[in-house]
Amino acid sequence: MGLLWLPPIFLLWVNLHAGYAAGFILVGCTLAGEVANRLLEQRDVPALSWRDIGRLAGVAALSALVIPLNPNGAQMLLYPFKTVNIGVLRDFIQEWASPNFHQLYQQPFIWLLLAVIVTLGLSRRAADITDLLLVGVFAYMGLLAGRNVALFALVAAPVVVRYGDATLRELRRERLARLGILRPRPMPRLAPALKVTNWLIVLLIIAAAGAKIWMALQPAVVEQALAATVPLHAAEYLHEQRPAGPMFNSYNWGGFLLWALYPDYRVFVDGRTDLYDDAFLRDYLKVVMARPGWEAVLARYGVNLIVIERDSVLATVLALTPDPSPTLRERGEAPPHPNPPPPGGRGKARIPGSARPEDGGRGGWRLVYSDDLAAVFVREGR
Repeated sequence: MGLLWLPPIFLLWVNLHAGYAAGFILVGCTLAGEVANRLLEQRDVPALSWRDIGRLAGVAALSALVIPLNPNGAQMLLYPFKTVNIGVLRDFIQEWASPNFHQLYQQPFIWLLLAVIVTLGLSRRAADITDLLLVGVFAYMGLLAGRNVALFALVAAPVVVRYGDATLRELRRERLARLGILRPRPMPRLAPALKVTNWLIVLLIIAAAGAKIWMALQPAVVEQALAATVPLHAAEYLHEQRPAGPMFNSYNWGGFLLWALYPDYRVFVDGRTDLYDDAFLRDYLKVVMARPGWEAVLARYGVNLIVIERDSVLATVLALTPDPSPTLRERGEAPPHPNPPPPGGRGKARIPGSARPEDGGRGGWRLVYSDDLAAVFVREGR
């Protein structure tokens, strides 16, 4: 009866998150593993009956039929394949790249993988083919893309526990046999005072966690955190001054700007890279890295407004002036990238390859706002 929950779960999953494909990989590995277990008939390996395997396959097929029941229809069936074929994801997005094990925070993946190998090697029980397939497939996925490491942990942890527990029980049984003890002594019951102490510790931890959350959610703390990581004040400026769009924005800030500025402004790009095709994302990279032809990309999309990191390559190339223009709202102590004017010259410094004010409205950009984090440019003549 538990299998009947799978189709509703997949229906909910596909309407909430596009990672539903991981569920089918899990079911597929289970089906293949159970078929292998049944054919090999290994001792001490519990295997599903052929009837149960057929039921699981039928429920999996029914689950696949509910995938098109979402706002995007049958397109979601091909969505996982389209996403993994976006080259920009693999080339530039960290979570889609292979883990860098020189970084300590990514090494737990190795530790867990080694724990699987050790527990399987020490255990005297035969390895379940389903466990081997799940660990192998999800480890492979984790090695290809860091975003899959969490999925590997979900399937690997139960394997470590099962085989590790079996090994420890066997070792304990052998040790007790050598000592001539037929059964272990029962654990003494906890004293009432110790129980009270344990509950007090739990309540103290809960209270401390609640206080920490309450302090972190204070409006002043939230605003300070936002101002340090996203263009909070730049968004306020855009709301007040309303320069003409369309807007080009940093990929890192797309989600915030979508939340802060819609419907007045539509973002050029945001963190949902799966919604953009490979060619579009490479256009974005050409502009943000100021590669040859970046001006043509902005012209093709009709961009008149740029919101970008103050210290980015694009901000440097956009010919910032040594002195703020009269329209500049400067929240920092000095203009960003105060490039000195050329020797003997006055006015705006020119950076090779940058957009120049004397280009006329077509190519020139003017800095209209800057703070310690963000810079806002508008096209000359707008």
